[in-house]
Amino acid sequence: MIGVFVLVGFLALALIAGAGSLEPSAPPDSTMKTLDQVYNAATSSVSEREGYCTTVIESGGSPTDILTVPSGKRFVLLRLYVKNLADPAHDDGWQLKVDTSLFIDGVIVDITEERQFDFPDRCVAVNSGKTLKLYTKDDDYDILMTVIGYYYDTP
Repeated sequence: MIGVFVLVGFLALALIAGAGSLEPSAPPDSTMKTLDQVYNAATSSVSEREGYCTTVIESGGSPTDILTVPSGKRFVLLRLYVKNLADPAHDDGWQLKVDTSLFIDGVIVDITEERQFDFPDRCVAVNSGKTLKLYTKDDDYDILMTVIGYYYDTP
């Protein structure tokens, strides 16, 4: 009986409630954008992406330059693969720096281990004119690093 009352209530509400017109009553205001404009803005940079992948070995001592971002572009880091090439008992610390500022700090413990670091939200970026460098925290070991990402044009 309660189910019947609920059903009748829904039907009565559906008959009373009316939907508005799907056609806009006026053109968009100056601050509003059409759906076509929103779509074009969201997809325009997709074709302007330039993929990037490189592998470097840092042997300790001085830093190894990975990339310098060209003028008018930004580099977005998507993934790192890092492997310890030295003594398996050694805790191999490494750092990525942008110029001299710390960017990412990490440790690889086992020589048989290759660690993968993912950055799916695409918020790890290096700005135009900056250089991404790999440092080891000790001069006694080697680190193998593969960097995957893309460049895109900045306005």
